[in-house]
Amino acid sequence: MNSEIRRKKIISLKSSITNQQSFFTKPLQQHKAAVITSYEISHLLAKNKKSFTDGELVKEAMLEAADSLFEEFKNKKEIVSAINTLQLSARTVTRRIEVIVENLEAELANDMENCIFFSLQMDKSTDWTNISQLAICVKMAFSDFTTKEEFLKVLSLKGSTRGEDSFSTFKKYITDVKLPVQKLSSITTDGAPAMTEIIDKLIEEFSSRFEDFAALEPVLRFFINPFNVTEDDVLEIVSVYFELHNIEDLELEIINLQSDIILKAHSNDKMFWNLVDENKYPILRKCALKIYSYCATTYNCESLFSNMKYLKSKYRTKLNDLHLDNCLRTGNSKYIPNYKKLAENMDTQVSH
Repeated sequence: MNSEIRRKKIISLKSSITNQQSFFTKPLQQHKAAVITSYEISHLLAKNKKSFTDGELVKEAMLEAADSLFEEFKNKKEIVSAINTLQLSARTVTRRIEVIVENLEAELANDMENCIFFSLQMDKSTDWTNISQLAICVKMAFSDFTTKEEFLKVLSLKGSTRGEDSFSTFKKYITDVKLPVQKLSSITTDGAPAMTEIIDKLIEEFSSRFEDFAALEPVLRFFINPFNVTEDDVLEIVSVYFELHNIEDLELEIINLQSDIILKAHSNDKMFWNLVDENKYPILRKCALKIYSYCATTYNCESLFSNMKYLKSKYRTKLNDLHLDNCLRTGNSKYIPNYKKLAENMDTQVSH
């Protein structure tokens, strides 16, 4: 009898503790959910090039919708209360975007560190306030021959916009962010004199070779399909273009590759060069990877300028360089922020 009373008492105590824990846990969970939602809405506003002040409008719309949409719901008051806890003032949205940008930049920095080669697209345009902006996008190639294209930076060129001044601004940026220029394979521009001058300065500064597309054409033919080339001087074309000195090793790789019937059967495979053994064909594989990193056009930069002119319009002329860069990054980056982790990090900082 005593044991039965004891058992019921233990069950009662456990239930009481669970209810107390729930009493404290539920508000914390609701707070975290509200923070995550504010990150998601802030990111959505930036991606759609909306003003940060629209956060309050979104909240107002949610409350209006909830009033009729959840009319018959028993927990309507809880739903409305949850919406009311959302922090979506212009200042809060700005902070949320800044944190998201830090997350996106960290993702980009990690990929820049892990990629084998990268190339840059560069273009220049003038915003609504007549300030020249240098847009830079990056294409990264990884060891498995996958590639990623991302927005890198928009640099404001206040004052003189000569090629030499643009280069100085660009050089300061790559120095400040420690861009791994040893991985830089090419730069693509629109061919304007000022942009050509930047490339000339880079070659002079870093002793780098940037592709001449006329010279690249026969090289591309080989790397598109090494079993279907007509040039007798493939060895010379490849070695000269990539400035290779181990000619005998390269020649042996080309002969062995073109004699490999298994690889030839996969010559039309989109990821053909990823099938090529790195240990058996290290030179050719590295050359192919460099080609994979090349950008063919400045399309991404042109798209950025289209977005920039929408963002920095006659209605938002006071948008500063930092906020412009943040808006462009959140609006154009292909990385997806980890909202849950961002919210957890914020709670950790507050608790300290």
